[in-house]
Amino acid sequence: MKGMLELYEAAHFQLHGETILEELALAFTIFHLKLTATTMDYPLSTQIANALKEPLHKSLPRWWKDLDVATNFPFIRDGLVECCFWILRAYFKPHYTIARTFMTKVISLTSILDDIYNAFGTSN
Repeated sequence: MKGMLELYEAAHFQLHGETILEELALAFTIFHLKLTATTMDYPLSTQIANALKEPLHKSLPRWWKDLDVATNFPFIRDGLVECCFWILRAYFKPHYTIARTFMTKVISLTSILDDIYNAFGTSN
């Protein structure tokens, strides 16, 4: 199924007029991924469900590791793990996974903005 998921993602890179990818590969993989999505184990079933909602190349890039907070912004605390544990106290149940992920990102970005303001903000 992992290979089927990869074929599905690759089929989205089609150009106009590529009927094999458009008509055969995409339709074939969508049918089979929908058919078996509920029978797969956790990580793969979530990847399939997310890919069927929105393919990877149409989503936003994952930007956190490329930001390299420690070297590009030496005045900013790199407290991603701290923020994750902080929000884990509020959303501790397993079904709050999406809320935990979202709130960890919000709190991390808020912390970064606070550090930037503290470093460069001036008082009149």
